[in-house]
Amino acid sequence: MTNSLLVAARERLRLTRAGTAARVRARLCPDPQQRGRCPFTANYLGKLERGDIAWVTKPDYRAALRAVLGVSTDAELGLFDPQVPRVPKSRSDESAVRPYDGIRKYRDQPASRVPTQRATGGSTEHPPSDELSASGADMFRRSLAKAVAAYAVQRTISKIVPTAVKRDPALVEEWKENAAEYGCAYIIRPRRELVVDLNDDVAIVLGLLETPLDRPDSEALAAVAARIFGLTAMACTDLGWAREARHFWHRAREASDYAEESETQLWVRGHEITLGIYEGRPLQTLLRLADQGTDRASAKRVAGCAELLGGKAETLALLERKSEAICALQQMEETFASLPDEVTKQTNSIFGWPVYRLFHAQSFVYTSLGMTSKAYLAQQAAMAAYPSSSSISRSQIQMHRAECLIREKNLPEGVSHAIQTLRGVPDAKRQKFVTKVAAKVWECIPERERRRPEAVEFQHEIRTADLCLTTRSHL
Repeated sequence: MTNSLLVAARERLRLTRAGTAARVRARLCPDPQQRGRCPFTANYLGKLERGDIAWVTKPDYRAALRAVLGVSTDAELGLFDPQVPRVPKSRSDESAVRPYDGIRKYRDQPASRVPTQRATGGSTEHPPSDELSASGADMFRRSLAKAVAAYAVQRTISKIVPTAVKRDPALVEEWKENAAEYGCAYIIRPRRELVVDLNDDVAIVLGLLETPLDRPDSEALAAVAARIFGLTAMACTDLGWAREARHFWHRAREASDYAEESETQLWVRGHEITLGIYEGRPLQTLLRLADQGTDRASAKRVAGCAELLGGKAETLALLERKSEAICALQQMEETFASLPDEVTKQTNSIFGWPVYRLFHAQSFVYTSLGMTSKAYLAQQAAMAAYPSSSSISRSQIQMHRAECLIREKNLPEGVSHAIQTLRGVPDAKRQKFVTKVAAKVWECIPERERRRPEAVEFQHEIRTADLCLTTRSHL
């Protein structure tokens, strides 16, 4: 029988099983290198929630679980000692363990609503969350920087992962499961909460990379680390923390290259390129990343290959290299056609690649190249494929349409459409993924037309949105 009390306690804090298990292990094992050996895993927690295991025999495990979930008694988690009659106990009979202090208090605050979030073709959609205070966010960003710095000054990944000593496939499988859960959490979790969870596991993974495993297990663990580093970089990008994002992207590439797993290499580089466009990173840098990934694109039937080719096509389009951009776009379309259904239909994880990502890339490339007829078709298909909850992505597609109208010299209609689109995006979701596309529309307005009242109004809307975004990123 499902332990509904335990499930409810975890979901109340919007924690994944992997995130909950990681926190329990952190309390049980102060030494990060010992946490990977702790048997309190996401798999074990799943057995507790399903009722496969009814009682946790170790008192320290129960105390740590109570502390993480913020309750005072085992009964509140649906855990009852089978040797003791179920007599209601006073809350004072068991010692209460306070939840983590500091930055975690922001994560533990319940939120009133958690709307649906979807990862998109050129953006990330995530639900709003309670803002950290300025001092809290600054403290947390410093902790991220310390984690990256500690990793950078140790050794390169090829030296961190030692030579063969022993096998531990169970450890690897556990962390693969953790990474898969984070892939789903990326779709539904507020970034400020997700990045706290990821930071905890980054520290654990860094310790595990020094665990004496044999080569196959160490490579598999490095591939998992690459995905966790990549997800951390993506979360930092969403929060406007560009410096931290760049550092984590570098570590993700380094780990994926050690693992020599083309699927992970392509996934990391593909998302770094796509998000790098919105970060304003140098296009030549992104193109070099794309060329590195293309050399590894032998694994055609993986989501990362489609992501990388789409990002490459968009980069080439911005560089006005039309024939090359179209070629990359066609390669992306061929790759998408070869992807298995479980990848193209996986909308609940960032590791999937649904059809709306295809249409989004087509819209971006054709719009940027001025091929408006094809762009309109792609935009129509994208709007039909995106769910109504994907407000950021849908607004990007509408901005593409505004750019097409301006390119066709329908200036008043195009600018009006862009203004309406920007105003239609809720303030909490006016991220750089929207403002960057809006700025791209503005750049298409001929210089001599930028003094028109509607153009001036549009520029004011962009500046206001950018100012609000900058203010939020520092909170």
